[in-house]
Amino acid sequence: SPEGAGGREAQAGGARPSAGSSAEVAEPPKTGAAPTEKVRCHLHKKPSKTCRTCKRIAEMEAKDAASAGASGGDAGGKGAPAAPAPAVYEKPVFNCNAMLKDQVLKSSYFKTLLKFSSVDSLAEEIQSFADDIDVYQAGSATSPSVFFCCVFRLFTMEPTEEDLQQLLDHQKSICARCVAFLYIRFSERPEKLWEALEEYVLDEMSFASLEGKQPGPLPGTVGEYVESLLIRDKYFGTPLPRLPVAVKRKLEEKLAPLLQYRKRAQANRKVLKQFREKGTQVEVCVAGEWYRGVVANLESRIPSRLKLGVLLEDKREVV
Repeated sequence: SPEGAGGREAQAGGARPSAGSSAEVAEPPKTGAAPTEKVRCHLHKKPSKTCRTCKRIAEMEAKDAASAGASGGDAGGKGAPAAPAPAVYEKPVFNCNAMLKDQVLKSSYFKTLLKFSSVDSLAEEIQSFADDIDVYQAGSATSPSVFFCCVFRLFTMEPTEEDLQQLLDHQKSICARCVAFLYIRFSERPEKLWEALEEYVLDEMSFASLEGKQPGPLPGTVGEYVESLLIRDKYFGTPLPRLPVAVKRKLEEKLAPLLQYRKRAQANRKVLKQFREKGTQVEVCVAGEWYRGVVANLESRIPSRLKLGVLLEDKREVV
């Protein structure tokens, strides 16, 4: 049976980006002070079932409630619930150097982007005017490019997960996709980067549309571009947010077999017709272990990033 048809080697798993970076902890209220204000998501007035920040806040509130119930009782022993511990709120931070941020904010082009209030309109702007993926304009070391101005404008919009996914899966503009990838690299917490970008390391969308427009070498595919964001310290000479040693080591371990995975994915594409037939017997690699199973479905909505659902012999379903 064809090998490596599904699992994380045939196509990386389905992790979603989230925007967010350094955590800010609300100080506990002083004795006699007003109660601490309830922590809310910076994106939604009402909790969203699909927002990770909303989910984390809900989980923390549930833990606080459980903790208060378990340790109930006041100084007088009357059983009054203890005050909940302060919640942790994650506020997005764009981790570029201060000089670059200042150059972007002073850019006349960036100021024109402020008229766009939706990711839809920003995506159209990127598709129309971004023709490279560099940080600075060609021949300049002080004027930010259209591309990077759009990256920072996306950050200031505080996009929802749905908005971000729209850019990550944009099928008409590779620059729009790269705007979203670089936004994640600059704003996501290091320990969350693999979860956010794992799904795209085998994406086969080509950079051919930028040939002749982008000075210097280009990656061959979106997957190679994402890989470079995860392992390199600089992006076109501009420092990327520093990764802790432990995080970097784990990323290197996960990315080490990528060449083998890409070769297997290309081989699978040559026999793609077999995987369209439900019930086809396959073998998949999950967390380094091989398992037998049958094809459940083939998701081809994104042509450059196919996903194969496989039902294993133990009745587990993997993608």
